[in-house]
Amino acid sequence: MDSATAPGQWGTPQRLTVLEVFGAEGVYDDPTITNDGELYYAAAAVGEPASIYRAQRQADGSFATPSRVDELSSEGSESTLWVSYDGLSFYLGRNQGEQRLMFSERASTNDSWSAPVALRAGATSTVNSPDTDALGQVSADGLRIYFTSNRDDKYDFDLFMATRPNKAEPFDNVRKLPVTLAGEAEFSPKLSADELTMYYSARGETDGNDTIEMFIAPRDSVDDDFTIGTSFFALNDAQAIDSDFTVDETDRLAFFSSARDDLSEGRERIYMVER
Repeated sequence: MDSATAPGQWGTPQRLTVLEVFGAEGVYDDPTITNDGELYYAAAAVGEPASIYRAQRQADGSFATPSRVDELSSEGSESTLWVSYDGLSFYLGRNQGEQRLMFSERASTNDSWSAPVALRAGATSTVNSPDTDALGQVSADGLRIYFTSNRDDKYDFDLFMATRPNKAEPFDNVRKLPVTLAGEAEFSPKLSADELTMYYSARGETDGNDTIEMFIAPRDSVDDDFTIGTSFFALNDAQAIDSDFTVDETDRLAFFSSARDDLSEGRERIYMVER
């Protein structure tokens, strides 16, 4: 991408209050969007399990009234969501006594989603461990999955990835990403469409405050390791939880969740930002 077409700086985040189906008392996070403007996210009333909701982006940039996606939701709690850019594949985390990474699909964007099933184990490793595993993102070709897990240390979450030769095979060859910072807790790895930039969240310090903030880690090619991440100072709030940063395929539209408007209770809302 040349300098004439490269994205510029991110603008001012806009809180998407239309998504707040439970009002100010709800919790909203894990946004993910298709190329057709279908925004999916997790929503929960305080103290209740989260379900998956969907809102369609309109021609004027606003979002229609959200609705619950019953076929993707359960009596358990859904979180850590990722929908493919074409809107035909859906990955999610589901907790029904134990956390599991699940997969759903549909033949067209006019169809309902299939019943989610747990991701299968590979020949040598599995993305669903006996510990806690949470989704990040799956590559556009469906052959690489990025996720977070405490499988190496139940008191600490790190970033991992797994691969597969084709979409009919299970993910295998799980490995920890070198981007991980020792002694910290990292989660919600999301990538640009070309997989050269990773956005993730971690415990950090902003202006002297111990917070959860968003980080950026680049690399030169998909065969390289990501560099150690640096704080996303332009969008992090000094006092709030900021997480789940995800970009659309154009790398010009992004969403994230933040508690910046509810510092006393720490309830997250969803924000949109463009460049």
